[in-house]
Amino acid sequence: MKFTSIATVLSTLIVGAAFATNNKTYYDLNKIKEETQWKEVKVVENAPFHLSVISQGYYNNTVNGHYDKNYYYPASAGEGVDVYMFDMGFDFTNKEFEDVEAHIDLAVSHGNVTIPENDKVYYASYIADHGTLTAAVVTGKYCGVAKKANIHGIRLSQGEDEDQFTNIKVTLEYIRDHVPLTSHKTIFNFAYGDYCTIEKFENDTTIREIQNIINELTEKGVIVVSVAGNNGDQAYDVDINKVSVPCVLDNVICVGGVVNYDSPLLAKDEIDPSFYTLGKYDNKLRNVYSNYGRGVDIYASFAAHYRGNILSDYVTTAVFDINPADYDFEKVEDGYYIKNIDKYFPGTSVASPAVVGVAANLISEHPEIKFTHDSMLDLLIELGEKDIIEGIPDGYPNVFLNNGKKIIFDASSMPEVEAPSISSSDEEQEITDIGNDIDSDSDSDSDQE
Repeated sequence: MKFTSIATVLSTLIVGAAFATNNKTYYDLNKIKEETQWKEVKVVENAPFHLSVISQGYYNNTVNGHYDKNYYYPASAGEGVDVYMFDMGFDFTNKEFEDVEAHIDLAVSHGNVTIPENDKVYYASYIADHGTLTAAVVTGKYCGVAKKANIHGIRLSQGEDEDQFTNIKVTLEYIRDHVPLTSHKTIFNFAYGDYCTIEKFENDTTIREIQNIINELTEKGVIVVSVAGNNGDQAYDVDINKVSVPCVLDNVICVGGVVNYDSPLLAKDEIDPSFYTLGKYDNKLRNVYSNYGRGVDIYASFAAHYRGNILSDYVTTAVFDINPADYDFEKVEDGYYIKNIDKYFPGTSVASPAVVGVAANLISEHPEIKFTHDSMLDLLIELGEKDIIEGIPDGYPNVFLNNGKKIIFDASSMPEVEAPSISSSDEEQEITDIGNDIDSDSDSDSDQE
């Protein structure tokens, strides 16, 4: 079993507004570089909250001033890193993926692995666009953590007649035997798995084979990440005799979720200290609560703020309270193709991709390091915010994801209507639907202290 000690709490750097002589920004790119040792810094202004929250320390509005809605990340942005998304359905024609390599490599059903004819679109029968959303959190143009990582979709069928452990096993076998993987630059993300009893977990042949293959792949430099699950239980729960797989397997970084879903601030892409509580989403059809405790290594945002197009089938519409009439939509065979939806989606399935994205950024930013499961998990814990999450039992990891930038800038002086330019030069800046995506190598911060 996995047990990770909780490291000593790291102090958070709090920095007031910093102004350069030739711009009106409140953040200081040189200070960010000094703290993070990133070669260059990219900034997405007015970013979704699931991004901004991982690039600053613990935020308390009574201490830190106005919430900084920017997302800061290294310009290497996961370039050269291959991310394999084990999920349900994908649409890589979505504009989130227009700047990256994103393809569906494999489709798996009833223990059979095939190569799909269409490597861009393959919807799921349950939450049709689930893999689209989770992959967007990894590398999406607008809501992604690592905006240059490559995405490989592994479409796993889901249904009552599917044996998920068998599907996972045969997929891992196929990849091990037939897919050339780049050592120390490959990450697997399991967006879902399955549950079993403790007895089955300890004795089932298929689960043991999954563990053995993961061990083999880990030795080759593959980093494996998994969701903790959404049942509101401990991932390894003795009291109810229930285990979340692959979360609790050795050599797997297991991710839980944190959010106060009832906070009205989320709609403005802002948070307050109540954000740092175990994620819960209540719905008339289904309650989605983050798993936690034993077996879970780290936590990220339990919700992702997504703006864009989505195929909403019956289940998606019901689970996420989507009313197609609120949007411009087209009725299609599989449901409603909704345009320009503005919604935050819950679950540990959007938390684990955030961890994957940070890991991809760390790999691309440090080509001199051959990351392994152990060294990556150690660094994620070192960078993370410790003991700030409400609801986690004593003695278990209480770590919230951070990408290395802990400085907190007070955005009180930032105009909310229009994001400011940081350069008076003619250099072109990319304007996204979220905000300005800004390079640190512009002239604006050359003389900043």
